[in-house]
Amino acid sequence: MKLKPQVGGNGGEIVQVEPGTYEAVLEEVRGYRGKRYKSEEYEPKLVFIWNLGEDEDGNPIHLWDFVRLPRDREGYPVLNENSHLYARLAALYGEPFPHDDPKFAPEIAFPEEYDSPEGLESLPTFEEAKEEGFRPVTLRSLKVAGEELLGKEALVTVVMKETKNGPRSFVQNVSPKPKAKRPKVKRLEAEAEAAGAPL
Repeated sequence: MKLKPQVGGNGGEIVQVEPGTYEAVLEEVRGYRGKRYKSEEYEPKLVFIWNLGEDEDGNPIHLWDFVRLPRDREGYPVLNENSHLYARLAALYGEPFPHDDPKFAPEIAFPEEYDSPEGLESLPTFEEAKEEGFRPVTLRSLKVAGEELLGKEALVTVVMKETKNGPRSFVQNVSPKPKAKRPKVKRLEAEAEAAGAPL
């Protein structure tokens, strides 16, 4: 299912992580239906599962990042450049991309039975999905401009917030991982090397 552009206008698994910015890998994305903000109505959402590394015992640390899936009046997913979803896709892609260019239209590959507006409405609710560890609906792939984002790295900023169930770790921001810079070579050295002369 490709996302078309939208014009105009967190949560996490119960795990505590030291606040800070981590180089994290997107391991999985799962779908479910969660309640709208300050509403009893349900809407499709995604769970980005980030691997932040390992704990002292060598166990992977996973932080769950719950993101709303914007949709148009017909129920099709859309891409709003101001949304949390766009921020995560751009970070994984490595840079901001034009949200209204068809060449960059993100492809979210839900299992076939959920890959339609009607299918999205039949996603398990948060409560139903939680009973099965959110495994019923795992995305087959997540792409931008044909590039697979599952398994990509990004910088994930984690904060600690007080909730009614105690302190919890939340994803505050996701940004691109800086690209490695090539060392600059002085022009004279480069010319000498090209000519085969000793430096």
